[in-house]
Amino acid sequence: MDITTYNKKIQELYKSYGAYLQTSDPKCVRVLHALLREAKKTGDDALLGNVYYSLAFTEYFVLGKYDAYLKYLRMAAKHLVRGDRAELGRVYYLMALDTLNKGMYDIAANYFLIARNLFAQEGQETSAGIMDDNVGHMMMLIGDHAMSRRYFRRALSAVRKDRNHPHYYSNVTGLLINDGMALLELRQVARAEKAQERAACFVEKAGDKIAPGTMFALALFEARIAAVKNDRKRVKRKLAEMTAIAGNIIQLTDYAEDVSRLSKDLFAHDNMEAVGMLIELMRTHPAAKDATVAHRVQAEILVGYHQRKGNAKELADAYRRQDAVYARYVQEQNESFRFSGELIRMAGDLRREQEEVQARHTALLHRVESDALTGIPNRYAMNIRLEEAFEQALQNRTKLGVGVIDVNGLKSYNDACGHPAGDERLKETGEILSKLSGQRNFFAARYGGDEFVLIFEDRTDREIRGICGILQKQFPLAASIGICNMVPGEKNKSWDFLSGADRAMYKAKRSEKGKNFYLTGKV
Repeated sequence: MDITTYNKKIQELYKSYGAYLQTSDPKCVRVLHALLREAKKTGDDALLGNVYYSLAFTEYFVLGKYDAYLKYLRMAAKHLVRGDRAELGRVYYLMALDTLNKGMYDIAANYFLIARNLFAQEGQETSAGIMDDNVGHMMMLIGDHAMSRRYFRRALSAVRKDRNHPHYYSNVTGLLINDGMALLELRQVARAEKAQERAACFVEKAGDKIAPGTMFALALFEARIAAVKNDRKRVKRKLAEMTAIAGNIIQLTDYAEDVSRLSKDLFAHDNMEAVGMLIELMRTHPAAKDATVAHRVQAEILVGYHQRKGNAKELADAYRRQDAVYARYVQEQNESFRFSGELIRMAGDLRREQEEVQARHTALLHRVESDALTGIPNRYAMNIRLEEAFEQALQNRTKLGVGVIDVNGLKSYNDACGHPAGDERLKETGEILSKLSGQRNFFAARYGGDEFVLIFEDRTDREIRGICGILQKQFPLAASIGICNMVPGEKNKSWDFLSGADRAMYKAKRSEKGKNFYLTGKV
C-alpha cells in the first residue's frame, strides 16, 4: 500500500505501527485504533480495509487473541471487496489460517485458492505460489496426495523465479519438505529420503536465511522418516531438535497433523519414550494454547499413550479432554460456517467476476498453449512442462526422459500429394500422441514443422521403448525418434535433455530405413 497518498498524520501512524510490529510490541494495537479513527474521517475504503486487516493480523500474530479477530476480518473484507485485490487476498489468507487451526482443511483449501487467484490477478506470482503450497498442504492433510504433489510442483515453479523474495529460501525448503511428506504418506520412503536430503542441502546453502518454522518442519520430516524405519536414536535426536526450535516459531498448529502422523508411527513400533517427548512438546509450546487442532492432536496422543501405559486415571482425564476439545471444535465450526456464509455473500460480485476472468483466462490459455493445426500442446506449453518436469526429477533424483520425433520425408510427401494432405498426416500424428497422453507421466507436444516432443517422467528405458514401439506402428508416415532418459545432475539444464534427444534422433534418422529410435543416457 502506498501511504504517500495520505495525509502526514496517517503516514506517521503507519510508520509507528510498522516499528512496533517489528518488535511485537502490543502498543501497535493502540496505534492502529488511532489510525482507524483517522481512516474513518477520510471515508476511504482502501485505507479502512487495510487498517482492519492490520488489526486482524495483529490480533492473530502479535497478541494471539481471537475474540476480535473475525470481526476485523469481516470489516476488512467489506471494505476491500471492490478495492485492492492483493489486500483482499491477504484477508482470505488469514481466514484460511483460522480454519486451518480449527482442523477444517477443506474450507481452508478453498480460502487459500481464492487468495491465490487474487494474488495472481495482481501479478504477484510468488505470493500466488505460496498459496499453491498451502493448498498442497491442505490436500495432503485431507489425504489427496496426488493432488497435493501437483500443487507443490506448481508452487515450486513459481517461487523459484523470485530469488530476491525475503522468504525465498524458506519457501523452497518448505516445498521440498512438503513434497517429501506427501511421498512418505504414499510409503515411498526411499524417494522421501531423497527429498529430505535435497531439503537439507538447500538449508546448508542458505545458512541463516531459513526461518525457524522451516527448520522445525525439516526436523519433523526427518523424525517421521526415522519413525517409519524405527531408528530410535535418530527419532530422539530429531525430537530434541524440534523442542529446541519450537519456542521460536509462530504456529506449531501448522504442523499438528504431521505430529499426529509421527505419533502413529511411534505407537506402531511401541516407542513410548519418543511419544512422551511429543506430549511434552505439545504441552509447553505457547502458540498451541488457542488452536483447536493442536488440542485435538495432543488429546489424541495422550489417549494412546495412557492406554498403552495402563494409566487408568490419566486415561480418564485424557478422554475428558478429548470430549471437551470436540465440543469446542463443533462450536467453532458452526461459527466459521456462519462467517463463511457472510463473507461469501459480501464477495458474491467478486466471485462472479473471478469466474468470468478465470473462464476468459482458461480459454486464452488454451489458445496460447495449443497447436493450431493438431490441437495438442505447442512449443510454449512444452517449455513450461519441461521446466516443471526437470525441477521435479532434480528434486526427487528420478529419471527424466525427453524425446524428439521427426516425421520422415514430409517435404517429399507434400510435393507429391499437396500440403493439405501433409497437414492431415500431421493431424493424425497429433491424434495418436493425444490418445497416449492419458498414460502415467507422459506428455506430448508439437515442436514445430514436422517435429514433435515427448516428455517421460520417472519411466524406465524399457517402458519408453514399449511406448515408442507402439507409436511407430501407428504413425501414418515413418518417423525417427530420439530419446534422452537419465537422472539430471545439479549442473544440468532442462534444455540439455532436448539437445540430447535431438542428437539421438539424428542417429536414428541415419539408421536403417530411418524408422528406428535411438535412446541415450547422455546430455
